[in-house]
Amino acid sequence: NLADLFRHNLDHFNRLSTVEEELEIVAKYIYIQQHRFGERIQYAVRVEETDSDYLIPSMTLQPLVENAVLHGMNGQENGEIRIQAEREDMGVCVSVHDNGSGIDAQTLERICRELDGEYKRRHVTGIGLKSIHELMKTKYGPEYGLTIESDKMMGTTVYALFPDREDKHNAESNDRG
Repeated sequence: NLADLFRHNLDHFNRLSTVEEELEIVAKYIYIQQHRFGERIQYAVRVEETDSDYLIPSMTLQPLVENAVLHGMNGQENGEIRIQAEREDMGVCVSVHDNGSGIDAQTLERICRELDGEYKRRHVTGIGLKSIHELMKTKYGPEYGLTIESDKMMGTTVYALFPDREDKHNAESNDRG
């Protein structure tokens, strides 16, 4: 699983993958983490079959799940991570939710400012969230990207909004493998 994860990262850098392909990589990552944390991490996915072949930038979901494990599951006895994809008016929204410790309002506000800000402070939002957010905004426009909701001790949800394009199967097919 670790080799598959590394291979996928190298082979798919700066390309598009289907939601299904990205979820396969997430499943491998979770499998590795379950060996580390045991029964402390539960994982569930809810994606309509019609959305599973939707093209998104490769390596979009795994870093979001990684953040949920590293930050959300910190100290949790029974951690749960849920991934869901739903059609919305503006496109397809993929959410990653954890039932972890959550983020207090002041810290969440600072993280959201940093996501859209000009400066990078690695120790707060990390390179992953900022990079994914900037990639999505650059590729799809300012209305797309990441949104974060969190309540202290209730968990965190990160939403990634992708445009719904009729040519989803053919869009930028030269970017695929």
